[in-house]
Amino acid sequence: MLMAWCTAAAAQLRPWDPACYRLNQMQPHDRIVPEGDWERSLDGMWIDGHGDTVPVPNALPLRDSVTVLSRTFTLPGHWHGRRTVLKFAAAGPALVVSVNGREAGYTVDSKSPAEWDITRLLRPGTNRLEARLLRSCAGSRLEEELPPGGITRSVTLYSLPTTYISDVKVTADLDPADYRTGRLDLLVDLSREVQGGTVEAWLTAPCREGRCDTVAHLRRRLASGDWYASLAATVPDIRPWCDTAPTLYTLTLRLLDPAGRETERLVKRIGFRRVEVLQGLLCLNGKPLELRGINRPERSALGGQHPSHEEMRRVATLLKGMGVNAVRTPCYPADEYWYDLCDSLGLYLWDEANIQTSDSALTESLEWVNPVLYRVYNMYRRDRNHPSVIVWSLGRFAHNGHCAREAYRFLKGKDNTRPVVLPGVWNVRATDLASPPNLSPWLLTRLADKLPAATPCLPADLTPLGGSLDDHWRAILRHPRLQGAFFSGFEAGDLKALFSK
Repeated sequence: MLMAWCTAAAAQLRPWDPACYRLNQMQPHDRIVPEGDWERSLDGMWIDGHGDTVPVPNALPLRDSVTVLSRTFTLPGHWHGRRTVLKFAAAGPALVVSVNGREAGYTVDSKSPAEWDITRLLRPGTNRLEARLLRSCAGSRLEEELPPGGITRSVTLYSLPTTYISDVKVTADLDPADYRTGRLDLLVDLSREVQGGTVEAWLTAPCREGRCDTVAHLRRRLASGDWYASLAATVPDIRPWCDTAPTLYTLTLRLLDPAGRETERLVKRIGFRRVEVLQGLLCLNGKPLELRGINRPERSALGGQHPSHEEMRRVATLLKGMGVNAVRTPCYPADEYWYDLCDSLGLYLWDEANIQTSDSALTESLEWVNPVLYRVYNMYRRDRNHPSVIVWSLGRFAHNGHCAREAYRFLKGKDNTRPVVLPGVWNVRATDLASPPNLSPWLLTRLADKLPAATPCLPADLTPLGGSLDDHWRAILRHPRLQGAFFSGFEAGDLKALFSK
């Protein structure tokens, strides 16, 4: 069987065929769950292959080369006649999923959601879900710095109508003539060819004195056989999104059948802002940025890699109180809820793909290009609608090799509204921003002096090397080409004392 071949290929640490990692898997997309009672959590206690109970999510070291976790579930009655999707928000290093003894899918990107339409595998009453976690796989060569695997984020089921909105790409830009006129472009993807109907969109401004005004209403008739709908509007007097005024508008999407009946309704919060490089400086809404950033790997105070929503909210609020205005997600994309927090609280995000390798041969290998692009694509499709994401990062490569250059070209072709950066690199072949490695304050300023005039400089991982935190920050403030940095290894009190000056 194909699944058995995929599992064997992963165990042999070989690059994988697209037929494996795309087996039954839905396309990556922004988080979309229809309004209503259409989602169920499968978090809780699962049973492992030894008969012991194991909490999910978890980050427990995998005891065996293949760890088996299972549980049962029952679908709500009102879900019948619709599609059912199974979602693992993060699990790995490799994950093989079965439902009622039948193979459902396979994934090797342990920090991006994997989703499968399992409708045809379900049966009335109780269903059994089994997850097989491989301790080593082909993907392990691209995840050198990740802690031990497991099911590290939530597992959920959600229900969709037969024809549904599978994704929406939101471009909420500003006219550079005044940075006050919004330009809204929507590309709504549908799950299958439709037989007619309508897509509608409403854009509602933030409420003032109890009033929430609709500032745009878009409507597009669907012809038989359509797979997508494109909608656009110009919106005057926009309140731009930034860290000090994180203004979010409400976007409501409706899918109507040919008779005009609503079959699906989705609600998203979006922000209008414009990221660009002007005269060698990274700018937001026409003004140069000063990024007071930190690196934030996912950790829970209670242990493991899965902080709760309350922990994440507490951390985000603490960072704002310290004067931090930017966060890098080092080595892999963060939990989806973190991006919602950064949107609403006003934290800029350096969003990094799940790629970390020190293997020079892999970086230059043609057969590893597709696995690299797969991970970059997963990050881009999931996070592209968040206004807080102002920089795409390709992850950690051994050097600026063939895979990195191909990933840069691929991502720039998908999104020209944000700069793309390769951390640790200042050669502009595969990066829009120079991001030098950890250097002393003196070397950092010397490097900034030698950069091309059109290239901003933004260190991604500064630690106390060759000087104190104050030494680094004074050097950054003195040099016009250095627009801030992302710090690691400092105490919260030190950062607060520095950034509050």
